[in-house]
Amino acid sequence: MNSRLIFALLAMLLLGAARLGAQTVTLTGTVTDSTGAPLPGATVTLLRAKDSVLTSFGASNAAGTFLLRRAPAGEYRLIVSLMGYEQAAQPLRIAGTEGTLALPPIALLSRAVTLDAVTIEAEQTPILIRKDTVEYNAGSFATQPNAVVEDLLKKLPGVEVATDGSIKAQGEDVRRVLVDGKEFFGTDPKIATRNLPADAINKVQIFDERSEAARFTGVDDGEREKTINLTLKDDKKQGVFGNATGGYGTSNRFTFKGNVNRFAPKVKISALGMLNNTNQQGFTFEDYFNFMGGQGMGGGRGGIIRIDGSNNATGLPLGSGLGNGFVTTGSGGLNLSYDLSKKTEFNASYFFSGVGRTLDQYTYREQFTGERSFITQDTSAQYSAAYNHRFNSTLRYKADSLQRLTLRTRLGWNDSYSESSASRISLTPENQIQSGNDRSTDQDGTRMDGELSLNYQLRLGKAGRNLGVEALASGQLSRQHSGLSSINRLFPPQGTPLLDTLLQDQSQRASQIAYGGELTYMEPLGSNLYLQGSYAHRNYTDESDQEVYDLLPERRFNAGLSNQYLRGFTYDRGGLRLIFSGSKANFQANLDGQRALLRGDLISLGDTIRQTFSYLLPGMEYTYRFANTKSLSTEYETQVTEPSVQQLSPAVDNRDPLNVYAGNPELRPEYAHTLSTRLMLYDPFTFMSFFAMVRATYTQQSIVDAISVDSLLRQIRTPVNTDEAWRLTAFASFSTPVKPLKLRMSLNTNLSYNRGIAFVNQRQNTADRVTASGELRLENRNKKLVDVSAAANLSYNTARYSENAEFNRSFLNQRYTADLMVKPASRWMLRSGLDWSIYGGETFGEAQSVPLLTAGISRYLMKNRLAVELSAFDLLNQNQGISRSADLTYVEEVRTVTLARYALLTLSYSLSGFGNSGGPPGGPRMMMRMNGG
Repeated sequence: MNSRLIFALLAMLLLGAARLGAQTVTLTGTVTDSTGAPLPGATVTLLRAKDSVLTSFGASNAAGTFLLRRAPAGEYRLIVSLMGYEQAAQPLRIAGTEGTLALPPIALLSRAVTLDAVTIEAEQTPILIRKDTVEYNAGSFATQPNAVVEDLLKKLPGVEVATDGSIKAQGEDVRRVLVDGKEFFGTDPKIATRNLPADAINKVQIFDERSEAARFTGVDDGEREKTINLTLKDDKKQGVFGNATGGYGTSNRFTFKGNVNRFAPKVKISALGMLNNTNQQGFTFEDYFNFMGGQGMGGGRGGIIRIDGSNNATGLPLGSGLGNGFVTTGSGGLNLSYDLSKKTEFNASYFFSGVGRTLDQYTYREQFTGERSFITQDTSAQYSAAYNHRFNSTLRYKADSLQRLTLRTRLGWNDSYSESSASRISLTPENQIQSGNDRSTDQDGTRMDGELSLNYQLRLGKAGRNLGVEALASGQLSRQHSGLSSINRLFPPQGTPLLDTLLQDQSQRASQIAYGGELTYMEPLGSNLYLQGSYAHRNYTDESDQEVYDLLPERRFNAGLSNQYLRGFTYDRGGLRLIFSGSKANFQANLDGQRALLRGDLISLGDTIRQTFSYLLPGMEYTYRFANTKSLSTEYETQVTEPSVQQLSPAVDNRDPLNVYAGNPELRPEYAHTLSTRLMLYDPFTFMSFFAMVRATYTQQSIVDAISVDSLLRQIRTPVNTDEAWRLTAFASFSTPVKPLKLRMSLNTNLSYNRGIAFVNQRQNTADRVTASGELRLENRNKKLVDVSAAANLSYNTARYSENAEFNRSFLNQRYTADLMVKPASRWMLRSGLDWSIYGGETFGEAQSVPLLTAGISRYLMKNRLAVELSAFDLLNQNQGISRSADLTYVEEVRTVTLARYALLTLSYSLSGFGNSGGPPGGPRMMMRMNGG
């Protein structure tokens, strides 16, 4: 099936959904005050009478008139609301004819007027705009029984939820999700949206949260974080609710997931857990980062984790569906929010994550070595298991209106184990084998870490004058043990092939202690103008002790590969910041000075390193808000990044004997300049949004790996500083309803340009890499009976090299998706999905096509408390993991054997300790008779 046929199928799906409606009517009217003067900006909503579900939405213009397009025939309630005025509502019947229906003028009474002629029974407007907050009434957006908050968010105009669970609101990424204004399992939004039941939510509030310092001092520092606050229904604020899901299927696939919540006015306790072997995500990216020892891929390599769409080179099950390999995941946690008093609140969470993964991979890499290239082919099999415990707590104490104290703690524990076997050959472009090896490793490790911070803020009488003090300390302790067995084969151009056998026992212990503090003082200079002074001190101490023993012909200590290393990094930083905080504009300019001392003691070599660095760090930020939902900002910042312990340590990592890594004690810190501009436009009445960002980074003393390749294609990698590196990224997102077709369209584009310098065999090569991608997504707006969406994504990658143009490479990846959900009857649900990835063959030989087709049918029982679902995944049995990437010195393709076709039968049950859970959505209703209406 080619791409034209795919587009045709997607278009048929969407147009079919667009034609589902019958004859429609356009409603017009005028909103006035009690004197007859027009009222602009009033919210006008049309709700279905039987279930209060939103049908149409609009706002009055400068003349007070409004227009609601394409309302089907039926019984409705028309609701008009405006801040400062009493809400008005009236029943409305639309006949089955096309045309325009003009409504009588609707008069709103000021809230100072006594409403003698109004009968209130409590009805809620589906959408309200309250200054900088967009508020949705959850009951007006119908979801299926046993739905979670993520399902509710997908129904809200102006909100987009990706397949991996990430959320965009008003065109921007949502960073935090709160429950009744409080943290829920830390800062990962998906834990709340994928576990809390949708029927527990009363309101969904979306706003730009200011920083904690700005909220306390009243001085806007320009920092914003897109935030969603979920307010609970009144009956859910005290009692027990939750849900549980369990399923079993073919090939012994299983899934279990559940949560329970016990809420009271002062105490909220939530527990959740899951276990499955269907490659479903059971943990956050932070958890996996801890699994890997906090340093990416492999020990001491400074590797980069690449994530390309739904498939990635690491095989992480980070998506919401079929990931790479065969993965069993489990997680569980507890969250506690406790208001100790009016002045003190406490929040704590414990989270456990575990993963077991079997991974069989084939890797093809073309490596460039200056004047020539060579190819490596690597086949590997790996099993790994990791268990991570994470505890976070926050204690906030407000002594009075002038003082606030915040104590935060974080504790973590990680255990990991892996065993692998691999076979690699290295070939010339003429397919002549130069080297090869067969290797096996087993590794286990433990890592503990903790962090403590104490923040005190004090207002000093005069508005804007305040003092801030922060102290922090952290520690980390890790242990790692590994065994290595490798048989290396070398094939010289002339002479006899060489055979080398390596058998080693390696152990590494590392620790880090860090502490520091910061003092800030702000003084008002005049109207909206402030001067802030700051001083910070940080001290880091890292110690690493690596011991290597050769086991052939007998166990003996290998002093050349062993190393004991002590690193210290200390800096003092002080500066001034000028802040202008206006009603529409915010401006900041700062100049900091930083002096740092880097010291290293190579204990095993008897050598010492001392380096001192002094930097001026200027910065600037300007934000102008045309309105609450329209802004333009520009920011310039500078940053210093010191080398890591692994990069500085001269210890040799030979776990892959044909690809050895050694650190460089002479490395200097990177110094980066970043200039970025962001534009955000959002119309809360039409739900049209546009978001654009451009960011450029120039890095001096950039750290890259210099590669030395010998005639037998053995490699040694060492980090070095280069003259410069450039990175340019641009992103734009546009989303709007297409009212004539009853669709919603979103268009996203990304552009990334990287220029870096690579050193291969002491020869400098400049590499320019460009990635450009675009995605078009269409979905229907009326999702009551049919929910259909389709998307097309194209990604083009190219790499260009200054030394050898024949090494230039490019490739195009395509991805097409379609999802369909149909509700043929009140207790039945049908689902189907298509995810088709096409990988171009420009660089990697022939093109690869991976079509994934899923389907499911659900039946709801016991007043919708129980759901039975039969689902099938990868019906065509085509799933495989494919990842392609380009780096400074190579292009690479990784293929992974992964979970394919299976079927699953699941049962889901909704638990509630409250009385009324089976009624219509929307909760209490209000009837209002309007004068003159």
